[in-house]
Amino acid sequence: MRKLMSRFWDRIFGTVERQEWLDRVGDPLEAALKKTFDAGGPVGKKAGDFLHGTWFGHPLHAALTDVPVGAWTTALVLDVLDDTISRRRGYSTAARHALAVGIGGAVAAAVTGLADFQHLSARQRRIGLTHAMLNTSALVLMTSSYMARRRGNIDTGKALTRLGWAVMAMAAHFGGHLVYQQRVGVTKADERGRPGEFVPVLPVGELREDDPRRVIVDDVRVVLIRHAERIYALGEECSHMGGPLAEGQIVGDSIKCPWHGSHFALADGRVEQGPAIHAQPCFEIRIREGQIELRRAERGRELPAYASALPAGAPGAS
Repeated sequence: MRKLMSRFWDRIFGTVERQEWLDRVGDPLEAALKKTFDAGGPVGKKAGDFLHGTWFGHPLHAALTDVPVGAWTTALVLDVLDDTISRRRGYSTAARHALAVGIGGAVAAAVTGLADFQHLSARQRRIGLTHAMLNTSALVLMTSSYMARRRGNIDTGKALTRLGWAVMAMAAHFGGHLVYQQRVGVTKADERGRPGEFVPVLPVGELREDDPRRVIVDDVRVVLIRHAERIYALGEECSHMGGPLAEGQIVGDSIKCPWHGSHFALADGRVEQGPAIHAQPCFEIRIREGQIELRRAERGRELPAYASALPAGAPGAS
């Protein structure tokens, strides 16, 4: 049974991912969203970061989706209790209130989902658009259920709730595919095992001021930056969508991703500006015999361990 279900969903997702006609909706929507946030200037950028969850440290959309899923499941259970135990104990009224909570949560989740949509690839947008259409259908059904209950049509409301819950479950499955298979909202930074010893990667004289340089440490891509007489090393693949930070630019004491404009602090890899949510992994640095040597920094180490001052007499040192 498990294999049959896995094959069934793989076929469904694969079919949706090949539907190029969805781009006729997804592409203009993505462009409109980008234009809207860009038109807001700094305020639009801050609004986008808020909706992405940069301040939260986790994708805000994923957290908010728990509200309608939990509330509408509660309403469904309360309906069952109302049908099987007693209609005099207020289960139906409680179910209506649960529906209202879920409707509010669904609207909030939809807004954050739209903010995330503008950064998806074409294949991801097709799944995301299907996910959004299913969620919209579920929201319409649950809102209709709430209104029917308010008018006293309890049985109609219950039927609409059951149908809406089934559509919501289908939408949640598409959302899970986005996260767990297509890795939307999951860090793209390479988090593979850290080297136990320092590894030489580049002569110190070859690293120029504010000119990011890509190097490889045990098959892991790292970006080296010389800035203000210090050398920094971060994971080179942007945690947001895997953008090449070695092709980015230095802005103040951070590096800006060339793809979507996320800023990461040079000192510790933390996100200073979204849409990224997850920090970049950092590497300890030392310079021996004119060579820059790296090893992955342990989590929780004090920030100065993430950057090494240039030794006296090194090229570019004062």
